[in-house]
Amino acid sequence: MDEKYCLKKTLSGSLSLLKKEEDFFDVTLVSDDQSQIKAHKVVLSSCSPFFKNILRNNPHQHHLLFLGGISSYHLQLVTDYIYHGEVKVHEKGY
Repeated sequence: MDEKYCLKKTLSGSLSLLKKEEDFFDVTLVSDDQSQIKAHKVVLSSCSPFFKNILRNNPHQHHLLFLGGISSYHLQLVTDYIYHGEVKVHEKGY
């Protein structure tokens, strides 16, 4: 009987490495307090219909998206979740 092997690589590990190495960024997110976080359009689009709609309907080589009402702390939490697949948040918020 042939044995079957399952080869698996987690996408979150690959995305974390891509962000850590700072390669191929093509969008910059700006928080309400003007902190900037670089990201990848394809990653943001795959995780969020909000980002997908904006990025699809406004073709640019490198987007700059101002996210009014979102602090740098919360924006960092969101991008950490998108790229790492998990995030730790305080029970009472920030």
